[in-house]
Amino acid sequence: MEKKLFKSQRQTAEELITEYINLCNKYDELEHIGLKVELKFFSIDNLLHWALDLIGFPQDTTLEADGINGKFFCRDYLTNSTLLDEVSGENVHNSVEEYVDFLYKELEMLKKEEPLLFQ
Repeated sequence: MEKKLFKSQRQTAEELITEYINLCNKYDELEHIGLKVELKFFSIDNLLHWALDLIGFPQDTTLEADGINGKFFCRDYLTNSTLLDEVSGENVHNSVEEYVDFLYKELEMLKKEEPLLFQ
């Protein structure tokens, strides 16, 4: 198999999400044995936000005064997946690939329903 010089946007998003999940699991393992890890220079959540940025979602504007063209967007519903939270996730995804498929479908629906968010 020929190795490509650059990864696709989708592959990069999948890798970011995979690393997010792996780091969350390691963090939980450390917390379970009583070690508290404080990340001062890096937030694990950034990996997930970068993946959402790369896929094409608008920024979360819930804390901004004007939103985007007067519209407000909250990314929270995009993270409501059993892949990210086995206990309270509502959308069932068994793999990163399934979750990324879900994200791309949500992006297409959002573009149709709220085109002003993308101008």
